[in-house]
Amino acid sequence: MCTKLFSIARLSVVISVLMVGTYKPLSAEMVAGVSLGAQAIVDAFNGQNDGKGHNYRLMWATSLDAQLHYKIIYMADTERADSSAYYSWHGAGHFFSTFCLEPSTANYDNSYGNLNYNPLTSTTWTANAAEKFALSVGGAYLYTLFATTDQVGGSTRVHLLGAALRFLVGEVSSWDWQFLGNLRDAPSDWENADNPYIQALLDINDEKDYWLAAYNPDAYYTEIGNYSVFVMNSVGPNGQYAQDFLYIANAANLYEPAATPEPATMLMFGLGLVGLPFVRRLRKR
Repeated sequence: MCTKLFSIARLSVVISVLMVGTYKPLSAEMVAGVSLGAQAIVDAFNGQNDGKGHNYRLMWATSLDAQLHYKIIYMADTERADSSAYYSWHGAGHFFSTFCLEPSTANYDNSYGNLNYNPLTSTTWTANAAEKFALSVGGAYLYTLFATTDQVGGSTRVHLLGAALRFLVGEVSSWDWQFLGNLRDAPSDWENADNPYIQALLDINDEKDYWLAAYNPDAYYTEIGNYSVFVMNSVGPNGQYAQDFLYIANAANLYEPAATPEPATMLMFGLGLVGLPFVRRLRKR
């Protein structure tokens, strides 16, 4: 049995290398002293439509993703958000795909979205008055993986990623638990997580506190690269509190490290979605 598992794991590595080309190890760290120009991105986004922010309506990304995975589509005759950071499947001139962060909160068409960013604390938060959640490094990384690549496709993978993302930010829905497995019973025991995206994070950096730490949209992280990720807070057409979503933008100030990193290298997700469960079983054995 061990021999068979080893063969499968080794095959998954081969598949992964073929997917991304030459293998380069992933790393996870924040580079000190680098500013990506987050405030300029926020000012441009929130300054749309005479300072009201991005005027949008909602559409389900697919019929199976209701209440979890949306397309933010600009309202006619209003300014459009910059979607240049998005892979073509997930963003274009008239929309960007995203995930809700507070599943129990209402959504409204003809809403206005503003990017949440506090330059003093260098954080981005949900806006729920009862309890606020900072976007975590792990949540920002997973959304970058989704938004900027073609590596997350199909409803099952999208559900797995969305559930992992909300788990990392702090609020999950009852729908999410079927994609999080035993994390309901042992939230501190990531080693036994059934969700492949949670597992894959540990293979980049096995320190859970790193992935749960508050993310700084102005900072350069080696695994995220030249992108700034934000929580978009929304208000409905009558000024009522609405759902929080995620948005990603290309860095306003590009940073060029001495050695080119692999900011969203998909090697890990060849492993994570094809062979990682087998690798982890081998470790335990």
